[in-house]
Amino acid sequence: GQPFNNMLSELAPTGQKDEKNAAVVLGITGTGGAGKSSVTDEIVRRFLNTYTDKTIAVISVDPSKKKTGGALLGDRIRMNAISSPRAYMRSLATRESDVALSQYVQQAIDICRAAAFDFIILESAGVGQSDASILDYCNLSMYVMTPEYGAPSQLEKINMLDYADVDSLIGGIADQDYRDRKVTRFSGRGEYAFTPDTAVFAQLSHSKIKYDNFTLPLDNRSADENMALAGISLDLSGVLRGTAGVGYVERKFDLAAYGKSSGLVADVKVEWFVTELTTVTATAHRFLRDSAVINSPGYFDNQIGMRVDHELLRNLILFAQAEYRHDTYQRIDRTENIVFGGGGARYLLSPQWELGGRVEYTDRTSKGIDRGRNINELRALASVTWKR
Repeated sequence: GQPFNNMLSELAPTGQKDEKNAAVVLGITGTGGAGKSSVTDEIVRRFLNTYTDKTIAVISVDPSKKKTGGALLGDRIRMNAISSPRAYMRSLATRESDVALSQYVQQAIDICRAAAFDFIILESAGVGQSDASILDYCNLSMYVMTPEYGAPSQLEKINMLDYADVDSLIGGIADQDYRDRKVTRFSGRGEYAFTPDTAVFAQLSHSKIKYDNFTLPLDNRSADENMALAGISLDLSGVLRGTAGVGYVERKFDLAAYGKSSGLVADVKVEWFVTELTTVTATAHRFLRDSAVINSPGYFDNQIGMRVDHELLRNLILFAQAEYRHDTYQRIDRTENIVFGGGGARYLLSPQWELGGRVEYTDRTSKGIDRGRNINELRALASVTWKR
């Protein structure tokens, strides 16, 4: 109507949308109580932290009751990030009891675009299995559901799963393109030998880590890393060989909210040639790794391990391995303890062909407020290798 047109004219004097520069609309839908508002709030928070000069608008639709005609408009109760001056939220009622969107949704989107918001989220009311109306208003769609959806055949009835760009965030299959990254590393190393068997070394490296995609989820872990490592290397002919180094690492993230992570690093590897047929290898390290966990830019990987290789026959090699790892995540309350054990054999049929087999067991225990799942895994592997 005329009031709507007047508002558009005030916000955008031309009265026309620039389709080329129009803000992207993310449509979030799903069953009632699945967590749509909580997901929306998390996306808003991450967007504001990642893009410090951008604005975001949220249009949230709540269902109207058939008996009273009223709507709670309570989605904002779940919203903690909308208090930012760069965030705007508008609640709308469906005005009908059997629909997921208001008839004024398109006008609300047009107003937000005319007001030059950079990103718009449209959250629908809880929908049933057949509702896909949000697709008419958004560029990208997300369907949020709970693991307790019933029998597997129920998934075939959910119309949105045929169209949603992101299916479920809880117990479903998620696209992990956000983990794609390019790492450019420059390093230099110098050694000085005191004796033919003993030397000291110093190593410096710089890494540029660039993530390709981080829009959903909104975690930009791109960073610059500097690391220094110094230590000693030994080679006692026929008996012992190894290196041991300690140093310091500092990683500065592009995202201001992540700041920087720094700490001690270490790398140790020792090989003991017990006999001509048996080798025992001990390893230990502490490194800063990239994290794929929400809200954490990285974690320190602390690991010790041992491996025994034994040549039982000229063409049959047996091995056994055990490791313990303790991961400490940055900026969240989460630690993980991982115990690994395994063993197997390699059988050389010829210089070109090799048969292999191994059995592995992993026990992962996660602790803290932001802990993940505890996992026990038993795995058996068989392989045939051809070498040219």
